[in-house]
Amino acid sequence: MSFAECCFFTSDPDAPLLHPLLLRRPLATRGSNQLVTKGSRVEMKLEFLFHQLFVVSENPGKNMSRFLFVCRGTDDSPLEKTVLVGESVSIPCPLSTPGGSVQWLQDGTPIVLDLSATRRRQWNISPDGTAALTISEVRRTDAGRWECRELGADGSVRKVARVLDLVVGSSPSDPYLELEGRRLVHQATVTVREPQKLSLHCIVSGAIPPVRRIHWSIGEANLTSVSELFVEFSASEDAYTSRSVLALNVTRRVHGKELVCKVHHLTWLQAAAVSASLNVLYEPSFSISREPGFGLPLLEDMRVSLRCEVDANPPSDPLWVRDDGPLTVEQDSQGFLNFTPVSHHHAGWYRCTTHHEFGFFASFGYFLNVRSEYDQVSILSDLI
Repeated sequence: MSFAECCFFTSDPDAPLLHPLLLRRPLATRGSNQLVTKGSRVEMKLEFLFHQLFVVSENPGKNMSRFLFVCRGTDDSPLEKTVLVGESVSIPCPLSTPGGSVQWLQDGTPIVLDLSATRRRQWNISPDGTAALTISEVRRTDAGRWECRELGADGSVRKVARVLDLVVGSSPSDPYLELEGRRLVHQATVTVREPQKLSLHCIVSGAIPPVRRIHWSIGEANLTSVSELFVEFSASEDAYTSRSVLALNVTRRVHGKELVCKVHHLTWLQAAAVSASLNVLYEPSFSISREPGFGLPLLEDMRVSLRCEVDANPPSDPLWVRDDGPLTVEQDSQGFLNFTPVSHHHAGWYRCTTHHEFGFFASFGYFLNVRSEYDQVSILSDLI
């Protein structure tokens, strides 16, 4: 555990004005003292705290009590808080002001508190003694680094506390997809022919602070790593627009899948998503199977079936042809060519074809080899 770094003020002429101590065990504190644990480290989130404490100094032989201490956490950075336009925010000042007053600064410039009837910016002290600057109906102009400082009776600055960086956020509009300069509606269907490379844009605008987390996915695959993020500020909108560009190689493997763009922003409790479905057009490919399976000899009087399956988008029907003449058996609508039974005159070269939107296509040739009864005897003899 790392202790807060502290200094004390004393009227003892033999003691230095500022003396570093390690804060061991506070028994009583004045003001708000918020501790946040990060792992094994304790960090004071308010930069300056005043304590009237009993502490054990680095010199164990000497105890000190009832001194005024200034303590700060080991993390010198101020807090950051984000609020939306129109909301209210309370900024606590950890300074104690016996015999003095507090002045507020925004980005190093002293501000004048609002004394009008609306009292949009007002300084108040709660019943528990916590002093804070309350800003109602927050505006963009309220963003910046807020500090408070203690002034002496003569107007001199005694101490300054950096309190927080205030970010006045604005929720972005819903994201949308854009293809070739055309805005797509949510869950649109994008039709494209294989192979092609698409440049898809996921756009979100009106954000403060800017959107910096945009994720892409298609099916179960995460495509974020192959996307690029561009952020630009629009002076007319006084806000940021973020654009993520995804270069997608379109093949039949992504046909029918959903492409999703998911956008994260700190003003949203949940990420916003926009999607599109891919309708990939591709030329026919053929798959030929046989019953009984390939590798087994076909003998006369056996029942034999050839089947052709065509994978294409848009779909097209299979059509069997014989290279050396017309078919002598009928084929059904499912792509089956049934020989019941097969005979020697069925032997020959067969091919599956289809008439498709993209043209006429044919498979490789398959030779149907039918053995006679004499061949069957010869095969059995070889096996014996």
